[in-house]
Amino acid sequence: MYSLALYATWEKIVRIHDSPSYVKRTLSRIPVFLALWITALAFPFFSAINKLLDAILVSWNFFIIPCAAYIAVFWLPQPRRGSKSLSRLGWAVDLSVCLGTILWMLVMQCGLGLWGNVHTFVKVLEGTRPFPKCYRCAPPK
Repeated sequence: MYSLALYATWEKIVRIHDSPSYVKRTLSRIPVFLALWITALAFPFFSAINKLLDAILVSWNFFIIPCAAYIAVFWLPQPRRGSKSLSRLGWAVDLSVCLGTILWMLVMQCGLGLWGNVHTFVKVLEGTRPFPKCYRCAPPK
């Protein structure tokens, strides 16, 4: 799990985010670490939940939203006059690449990737309880 954002938020809550003392910041992260650790022990399928979130959030945050913003800003010719194209082939290629990236991520990552992750998540959840004695063990005969 990407816990750096949780650590930074926690440091801001306890008001030591700007502290020059690395030891103080590290010690303040212990409660967050313990909460994540207990969650990971209680729910060993936590990685499946993380994959579901990655299928949605990563594609939106890193590909779809930036490309849509680029298209929204440079769609009309007026903003393009004072700017230089990212590629040597011109604005039509730039906007087409952005649109292609948006469509690719929607279909492949948000569509097929999400479907595959939901399918895996349902398989993992079948018969799993919090704090299992044996995770993914063969059923007793």
